[in-house]
Amino acid sequence: MEMLFLIVAFVIGGIVGAFTLGQIFILSRFAIPTAFRWYKIGWLTAPAPVSRYIISLFFLILLFIVATWIAVRFFPAYATGYWVGVGITALFGLANSGATNDNMADFVRTNMAYIDHAAADDLVNKLGVADALKGATKSNGV
Repeated sequence: MEMLFLIVAFVIGGIVGAFTLGQIFILSRFAIPTAFRWYKIGWLTAPAPVSRYIISLFFLILLFIVATWIAVRFFPAYATGYWVGVGITALFGLANSGATNDNMADFVRTNMAYIDHAAADDLVNKLGVADALKGATKSNGV
């Protein structure tokens, strides 16, 4: 029975790590720096994506801390399983948190309302994100 609870703790740690740490890594290593850079060079017409990403980052960090505190505080006997699950998903999240095609396409699709018209055409040509733009309407962010 102890082994079953340890496996459950491992799965819970994996879920918590995937939904929090994976997103934290993507936000901190890709989305926030890219939004800053694009706003600075004029590809984004407003700084709204940057502030939205920073708020999300703080919320996810808080969620991870609370979930980890609950797991370690109330189930200390199974904390090892929890931490192993978190660690494995953290490694996968870290490996997939850079400027991958999926992250770039999601970034463009999510922020299309803030991307300048000329920059959107340039992005399609330079970055090859045409698939991300299917169904998205170009806007000047106003």
